[in-house]
Amino acid sequence: MKNKVEVFSLGVGGPKLEKRIKFIANKVLLFLKKDRHSLEVYLIDRRRMRLINNRFRGENVSTNVLSFEAVSSKVFFEVKRAKQAGIKELGEVYLCPSCISRRGEELEKLLIHGILHLFHYQHDEKNDTIKMERLEVKIYVELGID
Repeated sequence: MKNKVEVFSLGVGGPKLEKRIKFIANKVLLFLKKDRHSLEVYLIDRRRMRLINNRFRGENVSTNVLSFEAVSSKVFFEVKRAKQAGIKELGEVYLCPSCISRRGEELEKLLIHGILHLFHYQHDEKNDTIKMERLEVKIYVELGID
């Protein structure tokens, strides 16, 4: 069985962007050799991102990307779904397209960054940052992202 990626646009994006996000997320999971994993990606506006960032990180500002592992996630925008047997729930990635474009960043790269956090990649320590950045670059090359 393959991975399950769900994309939810909450007032931003649209079908074309949702399709692109789903495609990239599936390619990242394939690159990481992950099978039978479930991932949710939310495209949200700056106001919603600020609310989430404030609630879970204590920072009352909008940001570009946030990731929440399934085991620790409180599901800010809950969408009821039946759980599937044998599927590992990774968690949720929240992307704010307006914050991303305002900063001159790339949505695809931040999606990849958010997914890697769900697999416990971090950038708190120098060695962890180097390891995460190297993997991100490998994924960019594999997916043809500049």
